[in-house]
Amino acid sequence: MGCQGCIGKGRKPAYTTILTTMRTLETKGYLKHVTKDRMYICSPLLTCEQARQGLLSDMVARLFDGSPMLLANSLIEKTPANDKERKEISKIRTLIRRIKKPKEA
Repeated sequence: MGCQGCIGKGRKPAYTTILTTMRTLETKGYLKHVTKDRMYICSPLLTCEQARQGLLSDMVARLFDGSPMLLANSLIEKTPANDKERKEISKIRTLIRRIKKPKEA
């Protein structure tokens, strides 16, 4: 299955749309391509983890004033959680408070 089959949820995007997107991703350093029999064969240049970290770092910088804590609070406050998750979140918040607390001299 090519990119068209993977991307189009509900409708099939035009080949030129896919090609433009792939070229943009290549320009930004996310993938590379080789041409074989007039066909583009693309390969990722980043692992999923590298891409995730890059996007997350960019999002924190742009949307949360560079503060991972603002991102975490936003996720915690706006995302539904079950009882087990709420307990884990509470533990994490307690640990973060301890780390951020100024050391007493």
